[in-house]
Amino acid sequence: MSFQLTRHSATIGIATLAAVSVAIAGLTTWWRKKQARGIIPSKWKRVGEIIDIYCFPVKSCGVIRLDAGQCTTLGLQSGMLRDRVFMVTDLKRNFVTGRAYPKMLQIRPSVNEAILTLEAPGMLSVSIDMKMLTGGKLIIAKVWGQSVKAVDCGEEVATWFSRCLLGEDSGLRLVYFPFSAPGRPVRPKNAVFETILEEDTGSLTDETSFSLLSESSVADLNRRLEKEVTALQFRPNFVVRGTYSPYEEENWEWIQIGEAVFRNIRPCTRCVLTTVDPFSGKKADDMQPLKELRSYKLIMDEKIRQYIGESPVMGIHLGLRKHGMVKVGDPVLAGIS
Repeated sequence: MSFQLTRHSATIGIATLAAVSVAIAGLTTWWRKKQARGIIPSKWKRVGEIIDIYCFPVKSCGVIRLDAGQCTTLGLQSGMLRDRVFMVTDLKRNFVTGRAYPKMLQIRPSVNEAILTLEAPGMLSVSIDMKMLTGGKLIIAKVWGQSVKAVDCGEEVATWFSRCLLGEDSGLRLVYFPFSAPGRPVRPKNAVFETILEEDTGSLTDETSFSLLSESSVADLNRRLEKEVTALQFRPNFVVRGTYSPYEEENWEWIQIGEAVFRNIRPCTRCVLTTVDPFSGKKADDMQPLKELRSYKLIMDEKIRQYIGESPVMGIHLGLRKHGMVKVGDPVLAGIS
């Protein structure tokens, strides 16, 4: 009897300990998310103004310039136009980008109400009714190995992309992200950045739903290059003019643009896509500007570098903390702690 009572007590003790451990883990997760979300500052200083707003409805394809846009959890939105909600995949549903197919950058999107139209050199245009995709059958596609639910856009546009990029009648598909909230967890390599939240992962973006770059950072890089590049080569959502010094955006912890407020999540790591001219769709033989960036814009913090390796940085990724409208000409404010 004594032995049974002791064993029963031990079982209760173990169960209690397990419950406490779960509670502590839950509290830790809650506290981390609370810290990551942070407290929006009450004091701000002007650090520049918005001169360009870029929206890329199809991942790795051309840009639509906006005069104004709504900042949502998934990114920029203007009516049915949303940032990076379409994506090209291979037949195994793995995403493909301009890294492998530089001609993708020459594909020009336009949106009229619910109709997305795509044009490319040497191709007849193709159009997609986005309203027809909303209730479509869901499939699983992959972005950087992460599964994401999406809707296949059909045979006509699949054939169009296959002919445009492969010169074949098949081989590629186009998928659409129909949701209003992110569908992926934070990538393991991004977990090292403590301010990132799952809601920041966006639709079909690589890292987060928003990115920002200053004009002065691009100007400083161009002083080091034989052939100048533009901000568009880095595919940011926001381009800022009037900063005090190059790369200062990397030090802004909080950013307010118009009605929207953002948290600085992490610097933008740069890849071979920056070597593709966004107008000609041709990759630079000399690997510029990536080669020059690697000479002076590497992250030296070993804790972070083990996740990003030799990728240089240019601009910043943002997490949205207050929804709202932004427009060209809006002042850019940095929070004062």
